[in-house]
Amino acid sequence: MVEYVKEAIEIYGKPLAIRVDNGPEFLSRVFVNYCEVEDIEIKYIQPGRPSQNGYIERFNRTYREDVLDAHLFRDIEEVNSETERFRDEYNSFHPHKSLGRKSPLKYLQEFSKGHAPLKHHFV
Repeated sequence: MVEYVKEAIEIYGKPLAIRVDNGPEFLSRVFVNYCEVEDIEIKYIQPGRPSQNGYIERFNRTYREDVLDAHLFRDIEEVNSETERFRDEYNSFHPHKSLGRKSPLKYLQEFSKGHAPLKHHFV
């Protein structure tokens, strides 16, 4: 988990806080220590309240329905390949209600007009 946080920091910069659920990956000593050293507040949602982390819950549902429930995989390579295809479609073409029915890529392109160039890396 820490490696993903480091990658996100490299791309977007260090956040003041991270909102997470109470999964074991977010309760591990390694993750908690890293956040303490980096002065990143961990904001845990209340147990049993996934609506407090609605964006990721919505993404998880979409991924589960569009990838995991839609295919029978023979091996991890097929999972990775389909996940990469899904990720490209989700970020480049899939309209998101929260972005005014635009894909993240289209939203970023429109936002970037008149702003300094942004690095981008989506889901």
